Amino acid sequence: MRTLGLRATKLELDALVNEIDSRGTGEIDFDSFVTAMSRKVNINETEDEILNAFAQFADECGPVTTVTKNALVQALVLHGEKEKRMTADDTEDLVTSTIQAHSDTMGDRFDYVRFVKETMNK
Repeated sequence: MRTLGLRATKLELDALVNEIDSRGTGEIDFDSFVTAMSRKVNINETEDEILNAFAQFADECGPVTTVTKNALVQALVLHGEKEKRMTADDTEDLVTSTIQAHSDTMGDRFDYVRFVKETMNK
């Protein structure tokens, strides 16, 4: 949430988790988090702009709609406003859970086109 420029108290975080925790486990998955945050953050970027941002970190060694886990982690750690950047460990956890949530990904490659299209259409 800090990366999105949002500051939340423990009480606010608990309320957010309770709002979207459909199983009552006290935990939420990444896709649920993205959906909840998209309601709280004014996203002005179009789907094409987001796809182009991902494409900047893709390489020529795989399908053109994918980016490697390492490239995505580096992008999140090194780019953007310094005070809003995530730590390497937090970023690694986030990217790993996102890749695992999309089980049809190829090893350490993340199909960002599929992810953006699904996320933008929720």
